[in-house]
Amino acid sequence: KTVSYGIRPYGSGYVLSDDDTFPVDPAIGDGIASAVSSVTFSRRLTETGEPAEYGLDEPTAVVAASYADGTSLTLSIGDFSPYTQAYYAEIGDGSVYLLDGGFLSAFDYTVKDLLLDETVTPPKGGLASVTSIAFRFPDGSGFDLAPAEIPDEEGDGTVTVWRRTSADGVTDDADRSELVRKIYSELFDVTLDDWLDHYVVEEKLAEAGMDPAPVTITVRYTDAVVVSGEGTSTVTKNVELVSGFLIGDRLPAEDVETASPKRPFMLEGGTVLYVLEEADLSGILSAVAE
Repeated sequence: KTVSYGIRPYGSGYVLSDDDTFPVDPAIGDGIASAVSSVTFSRRLTETGEPAEYGLDEPTAVVAASYADGTSLTLSIGDFSPYTQAYYAEIGDGSVYLLDGGFLSAFDYTVKDLLLDETVTPPKGGLASVTSIAFRFPDGSGFDLAPAEIPDEEGDGTVTVWRRTSADGVTDDADRSELVRKIYSELFDVTLDDWLDHYVVEEKLAEAGMDPAPVTITVRYTDAVVVSGEGTSTVTKNVELVSGFLIGDRLPAEDVETASPKRPFMLEGGTVLYVLEEADLSGILSAVAE
């Protein structure tokens, strides 16, 4: 495979060399930086032939690094030798070296792999702390899912059920607790790693079909938050917090790697346009289809 990218330090992390808006996963960035900070060869060949004998006429990889002291290194890596379990390599001084076979693992990433993914922070109290889940659509319609206390079967206490209230204020009696548990899991246990665009700011939202989003989900919940009190004291208060999620229409099959139905997905206030399989949004989509 052919992969070409560059990274550089930016603030306390890393970005792509030619794109300040692309935050690189710091764990990957640290691994790359560590690999080029101390390149060690196991041996220098004393007698060498033509570059083609070592795969150096068409290198497997070329790694170029610039250092804070103004020096630089261009490392060309050729064929792998099963006998020595090392790569043939050169640094432009006319010699051929043997480079540890694990060296390239620090660079075995596509550009899509490099992105520092956004994360979803679930409520500390889990679903029990959620007070409502609101679905809204571009035409202004929608519905709310909210917990309600009803008498238990014995009549000496209450149980919590989830009811659906439509935009016109009508609440039905069906218990949607199981569906809500599925929706909660799909939103807060979501795995965000497959993305379509890494910097979707306001002017890009319409182009992505997300302004307005076909489905906007707003989850309200209460959480204990530590706030500053007088002097150096702190106070823990229960406050209402909000998490928002945006879901787009089904993507054309030719726009994704497989024919499996997929949809755009964004965190409200985020900048990365992710893509999720519809199978991972089945509870949400079934609620929308009611």
